[in-house]
Amino acid sequence: VMACALHFGWISHKQMRAQVLNSVINDRLASALSDANQTINKTNRELKDKNLALMRAMAKLNTQATHDELTGLHNRRFILQRLEDQLQDVRRYQNPCSIALLDIDHFKDVNDRYGHGIGDLVLKGFARRIQDELRQGDVFARYGGEEFLMMLPMTELEDAGKLVDRLRQIV
Repeated sequence: VMACALHFGWISHKQMRAQVLNSVINDRLASALSDANQTINKTNRELKDKNLALMRAMAKLNTQATHDELTGLHNRRFILQRLEDQLQDVRRYQNPCSIALLDIDHFKDVNDRYGHGIGDLVLKGFARRIQDELRQGDVFARYGGEEFLMMLPMTELEDAGKLVDRLRQIV
């Protein structure tokens, strides 16, 4: 009977030792997993912040690539691409589209007489005044120097002529 009790006591001792060892291992694993989760969460937050910064930088670069810095209007590169796209639509759907090239007369004289700072103000004011008169779907861009290009989708030539004349009178 005594040998039997020792045997059961030894088995019980081994089982208890295994349970304590498993408990210690589980606690260490839980701690390691908790640390790993904190590290992952921190890394995810950092990645989210970096992605947001990257998206902002890309948006800024896109604006710089497609807009004129002085007037804020679209630039020549942008309008030329839009004209190509519009030409495909005109060919496909037979919708009218008019294009007008606007030039500020005697602009060189303004720069020569009053300086480039005043010339810049004239360009900005001109751009803002024209833009305010156009429809939402119209595209107005600085083509170069004091030249501006308007693309007027869904506009017949006669209507475009009336608009350009009205804009000339406003300016």
